Amino acid sequence: MKLFLRPQGNYSTAFNLNILPLLRRPLSKGAYIPELDGLRFIAILAVVVQHLSERLTRIQSSDLQAQWLDSSLHYAASRGSIGVLLFFAISGFILSMPYWNGKSIQYTTYLKNRLLRIEPPYLIWMSLFALLVWLSGRITDGLGQHWLASIAYVHTLSYGEFSVINPVAWSLEIEIQFYLLAPWIVLFFKKYLPTRFRPSLLSLIIVLYTLLMQVMGWQQGLLKYTLLGQLPYFLVGIWLADLYQQGKLKLPIGKNKLLWVLIGWLVMMYSWSENLGLTLIFLLALSAFFALAFQPSFFQRLLRSPWIAGIGGMCYSIYLIHLAALEGLSNWSKGWLSIHSYGLSMLVHGVLWLVPIFLFSVLAYLLLEKPFMEREWPSQLKNWLQQSRQLMIRTSVTVLIGGTFFWGTQASAQTDTIRWQGKALAPLSILIERAQQNSNALKANDREVEILALERDITKRQWMQHVSVVAGVDAGNGNYVSTNTEAFTAINSSLNRKAVQFAVGVNVQLPLSSFGNRKAEIQKRSLMMEKELLLKAEQGQLIRAEVINRYTRFKESIQLLDLQAGVIEASEIKLTAAEKYFKEAQLSVEDFSQVMEQHFQSKMELERKKSAVENALLLLENIVGTSIYDLL
Repeated sequence: MKLFLRPQGNYSTAFNLNILPLLRRPLSKGAYIPELDGLRFIAILAVVVQHLSERLTRIQSSDLQAQWLDSSLHYAASRGSIGVLLFFAISGFILSMPYWNGKSIQYTTYLKNRLLRIEPPYLIWMSLFALLVWLSGRITDGLGQHWLASIAYVHTLSYGEFSVINPVAWSLEIEIQFYLLAPWIVLFFKKYLPTRFRPSLLSLIIVLYTLLMQVMGWQQGLLKYTLLGQLPYFLVGIWLADLYQQGKLKLPIGKNKLLWVLIGWLVMMYSWSENLGLTLIFLLALSAFFALAFQPSFFQRLLRSPWIAGIGGMCYSIYLIHLAALEGLSNWSKGWLSIHSYGLSMLVHGVLWLVPIFLFSVLAYLLLEKPFMEREWPSQLKNWLQQSRQLMIRTSVTVLIGGTFFWGTQASAQTDTIRWQGKALAPLSILIERAQQNSNALKANDREVEILALERDITKRQWMQHVSVVAGVDAGNGNYVSTNTEAFTAINSSLNRKAVQFAVGVNVQLPLSSFGNRKAEIQKRSLMMEKELLLKAEQGQLIRAEVINRYTRFKESIQLLDLQAGVIEASEIKLTAAEKYFKEAQLSVEDFSQVMEQHFQSKMELERKKSAVENALLLLENIVGTSIYDLL
C-alpha cells in the first residue's frame, strides 16, 4: 500500500514538496468530476462551521449565549446541516452515474467496493473514539453495546439518540441505507421511465414522494433519521446525474451566475424546515445550487481549483474526526480566551482550532483513508506486509499522536450538555427554537397575520367592483320599404325581415371616496400586520427568556443534586465508621444517634433535590411543548 510518496533527493527538495499531489484521490475507472469534490468542500465547511459555533457558544455564560443566539451571523452558522443534505445529493449523483452511463455492475461487486472503501476508516476511528470515551470514564457500562450499534450503523434506531461515541455518525447510518438500495432504485427508474421524459418524471417523483413523506410524517421523530425521511435529497442527486449524462444540465440564467449561487444558498438557509411548502422550495434551491456547479463561471472554476477539490476529496476524514477535535479543543481552551463578540470569537477560534484540525485531518487522510481508496488494497496490503513491517510502526505512531491530540476529551460527547437519567438534553438553542415553534400564542400571531394579509389582498382587488362589462342581444321583426324607378314609373315595395342587434360595452365608475377609503383600508391592514409581527417578536423574546431561565434552573438543580449525592457518600462513610466505633463501645448512643439522624436528613434532602430536578424538568418540557429528549 502506498502510504507516503517519499521524495527523492536531498532534504531541501523534500521540504519544498507540494502537498497537493498527496491529497489527490486515486481515480476510478470512471471520469473524474472535480466539481463534485468542490461541492464536498462546501458541504464539509458548512458542517464544521456549525459545530464550531455550537461548541464555542456552549462554553459561554447563559447571558452571552442568549446574546449570541440573537445574532444573524449565529443563525447563518447554525444552518450547517444543509451541508449534510448536500452530501446526500452528491451520493445520489455519484452512485447513479455508472448506471445512467450504461455500465453493468454486479450487486455483490458494488457492495464489496463500497465496503472496502468506507468501512476501514470508520471502524478505526469509531474504535479509537470508544477507547477514549472509556479512558475518560464518562461512559463505562454498556459502552460495548454502543460501539457495536455504532459500527453496525444502527445506533440511532436502536437507542433513539445519536451515537455517544461519535454523534455525526447519524448521517452515515442514512448513507448506508441508501447505499444498499441505490442500485435498485436507479435501475427501476432506468427500466420503467422513458429516456426522453425521464428527467421530467423524476422531478415529479421527487415532489410526489415529498408529499407522501409529509402525509405519513416520515420527516419527524425517529423516522427523520432514516432513509424514509431523507430520500428526496438523494433523489435530487439521481435526477441531476441523469440530466448531466444526457447533456441537459444547463441553466439559462445569464452571466451573473455567482449571484445566483449566493441566492441559492440563502434560499436554502431560510427554507430548511419540516414544512411542506418550504421543503419543496429547499429542494428546488438545492437542485439549482448543485446544477450551478456545472455552469461555466467563476463558481465552477473555484470548485475545480486544486486546493478546494483536494480538501473536498478528504472530507470523509474531516467529517469523522472534526467533532471530537472541536470538543477537545473547546474543553481545553475554556476560560482562558473570552471574546464577547460572536463574529470576532468565531474568527479567532476558527484560526486557533481549525488549523490544527485540518493538519491532523490531512495526516488521517493520508494514513487511514487514502490507502483504502485503491480497489486492490487488500492484496496490496498482503504483499506489503510480507515485505515490510513499517506499516505497523507508522500506524502505532499515528494512534499515539491521535491519542495525545484527543486526550482529555470526551470523544464526540458534549460535556457541557446536561444529562439526566442517562440521556442528554437538547442544546439550549434547539429548546428555544422548538418552544417558539410550539407556542400557541405565536401560532395565533401567525394566523392573525395571514388573515390580515388576505383581507388586505381582498381590499386591493375592490377596484374591480367599479368596472362592469355589459352585453346584450335584441332580435325581432321589422318592415323594409324601398323605391324603384323604372321608365319614369315609381314602384314602392314593402318587405319583411328579421332584425338582430348586438350590444357589448364596458361600464366604469370612478367614485373618488371609495378609492380613498380603499387606500386607507390597505394601510390599516398593513399597520395591523406590522403590529402583530411586533407582538410576535416580543412574545418570542419572552419565550426565549423563560426557556433560558427554566433551563438554568434545571441545570442548577442537577448540580445541587450532584453535590448532595457527594454529601450522601460522605455521610455513608461517616455512618459506617460510627457503627464500627459504636459496636466497639467507643461511641456513645447519643453520638451514634446523631450520626444516624444526620444521615437520614441527608437522604431526605437528596429526595427533595430529586423532586426539585423533576419539577424543573417538567417546567422546561411544559414551555418547550414536547419531550426534550425527542429533540436529539
